[in-house]
Parts: sequence; structure tokens; C-alpha cells
Amino acid sequence: MLRRILPLLSLIFITLLGTEASAQVLHLKPHYGLKAGLTSGYTIRSPKGDVVSRFNSGLHFGGFYRQRFNKFVIQPEVVLTQRGGALKANNVVTRNSFYYATGAAVFGYVVTEGLTLEAGPEYAYALNGPESTPRGPNNRSDYGFTAGLRYDFMDAADKISLNLRYSRGFNNVITTEPGVNFYNQAVQISLIYNFYKE
Repeated sequence: MLRRILPLLSLIFITLLGTEASAQVLHLKPHYGLKAGLTSGYTIRSPKGDVVSRFNSGLHFGGFYRQRFNKFVIQPEVVLTQRGGALKANNVVTRNSFYYATGAAVFGYVVTEGLTLEAGPEYAYALNGPESTPRGPNNRSDYGFTAGLRYDFMDAADKISLNLRYSRGFNNVITTEPGVNFYNQAVQISLIYNFYKE
């Protein structure tokens, strides 16, 4: 019985090893990709006062180019996303749906094959302004940073990745209240499809 099982186990092991090795080779190659998922935006109000900030969720979609150098990764990307958040004051909730086109220069470090830490500067431009419906921010430009991690599947689904990001803006995006600043922040979870060259 053992003599029959050992060759089978050896074959399975060699097949899995070959699949993982080929997946690693694919991950080393420069390539393009698409990403889409859910964004939950949150507005930071400073000073906070009697206003309560809440998350407001929407979708995002974009693309990127990824180049890897051993353990390091460079990934410029462009993403359309919703940010903003909800503000509650005197039992009245105001939902800010700010639609942004963002561009980021993301730098990554491969902790272990399949898991990458990411961070980089980000610029966001609001596609809807204060006169739009839904109403956008008064200051349409926002500079900030994004950081998170990416998990690349290394098996039969080697073209699929999962990405978790946190983004924070540094510009005051609502300028209608003197002495009060409003800043964007968002949490983003993405499903990624990588167009690897075979």
C-alpha cells in the first residue's frame, strides 16, 4: 500500500512545486493590472466640535503598472474612487459623496513571496465640485499618502490578488467654515487581476 501511495504523493508534490515556481516567475515580470472594490470614506473635522463623523461607502476602479526589482516594487496607478464621509450635527446627517480621480506612486517591499507591504504619495482631484449634484468639495485638489498590503495568490489563481489600503489627505477640502478644516481619509479593499506575460 505504501509503495503505491509514495509515487502518487511524490508526483503531487513535484506538480505543486512546479506550479509555485512558475507563479513566482510570473510575479517577477513587469505587468499591468486592474483593480476594483469597496472604499469607505471618513471625513476628519478639526476641531471636532459637536459634529460626529461616520463612514460613507462607495466603489472604486482603476489600473496600474508594476515593476519588481528583487524584493522591491514600483507601482504607478490611477484609480477612480468615492470618498467624503458622513457628518452628523443636531440630528441632521450630511453625506458627502466626493468622486476623485487619484494618481499614486506606490512603493512596495516583498516581505515573503505573495505578501507585499505598500506605501507612497497620492494626488487626488475631485470630479464633482461644490455646484455639482451630488455636491463635491470646495477644494478639489488633495495631496496625501496611501499605505497597505497586498496578497498575491501563488496557486491556480496566480493572476488574482487582494489589496487592503488606507489613504489620508492633507488638504482642507471643505473651506466654507472659517477656522475649521476637513480632511479626507479612506479604507479601501480591492480585488486585483494581473495581466502577466506568460
